Amino acid sequence: MNPAPSPELNFLLTACSPVSEAGHERQADLLATGALDGPRLFRLAERHRVTPFLLQALREQSLAPPEWVARLRTAGQGAAVDGLLKLREYDRLAGALTRHGVPHRPLKGVFLAKTAYPDSSLRPIGDLDVLIDAADLGKTIELLETLGYRFDPRHALLLRQNPAGTLADLNEVSLFNAFANGSAFNVDLHWEVLGLNKSFPPFTLTDLRAHPDRATEFDLLLLLAHHGLRKTWQRLGYVNDLFFFLQKNTPDWPWLRAECRRRGLEVILGAGLYWCHRRGLPLPEHVADLLASARVQTLATAYEADWERTEDLDGTRLVWQQTRRFAQAQPRFSQRVRAYATAVGSRIFRVGTVRLGGREVFVPKPLGFVLIAVRGVRRLVRGVRRGGSGSGPVSAEGIQPQAEVNDPA
Repeated sequence: MNPAPSPELNFLLTACSPVSEAGHERQADLLATGALDGPRLFRLAERHRVTPFLLQALREQSLAPPEWVARLRTAGQGAAVDGLLKLREYDRLAGALTRHGVPHRPLKGVFLAKTAYPDSSLRPIGDLDVLIDAADLGKTIELLETLGYRFDPRHALLLRQNPAGTLADLNEVSLFNAFANGSAFNVDLHWEVLGLNKSFPPFTLTDLRAHPDRATEFDLLLLLAHHGLRKTWQRLGYVNDLFFFLQKNTPDWPWLRAECRRRGLEVILGAGLYWCHRRGLPLPEHVADLLASARVQTLATAYEADWERTEDLDGTRLVWQQTRRFAQAQPRFSQRVRAYATAVGSRIFRVGTVRLGGREVFVPKPLGFVLIAVRGVRRLVRGVRRGGSGSGPVSAEGIQPQAEVNDPA
């Protein structure tokens, strides 16, 4: 059992839930007692990508500090414009892909903002993520370059050195298109959406073509793989995505659960549903046993413990969090062992690049341990350089290391 949520997290939880008299009164109490730390509330809302919901809630509260509302309104206007520009840009890209016969499907933010939310401005959009077939990658890159996009130089090096291996070792590449004031559209082209790592079956457009009547279930599986497995439900915004998707779509629950069970995702699905149900989403009897299971409730509580963080887990910390949570979700000991064993292998043996001076050098998968070695040396050098100035966290600021590791995966 986790401690009671902080006042700031408590306020955000009610802000993201359907409007109710009890939720409104709880928010009013938190404002009236002065329990809310404004800066922390804003940081949490930004980290969880739920600032639009916070603004909505504060607008309905007479006790909300006017300066809070004004600050969020200004930020919200900028975010809404950013979202509209990205949706328009996605439509431009999708139109070009369709005209050139490239099958594709939007993923994550752009897909959910367009199809799941009652108002697209409630769902911030980061990169424009698109799922394509691996065979169409070269054609798609060339097409986007004609539209003003530039290929990430690290990914260009990987494809130039070992095109077949890169397709096997990676699952996405990035392009960007600068348009004004240092801003840019970033497009991530995926040919696979991973499970825990490359040792588990990925999701591809081929899967959808094999089950053309399962588009809703396919989209939900992609959401679970990214939000629940890869990102460990660490943002309230991820739960929002599941909540609003299920408000508009009714999957074939027996089929979905069977597929999730086959991929080791059923308990991760249950944890997401558990929080949606706690927020007031009606769910069918098909999932009642899943919501009631001790494994689901234990995992949901573990996910919740990360919500107080004001920064996302990333890098190696996120990989081990993914692995630990995925292993906890597996019913058999052998499955848990496989999760840890493949996670270690995927971190040691992976393709990448290393910057030596001003030059990017390709590192093939069998030598992936070099990336770990260089990263370790860099940390050691930084620690030594900071060691003479007293204790404290190591910072890379102002340091020009001899080698820079780039891990595009």
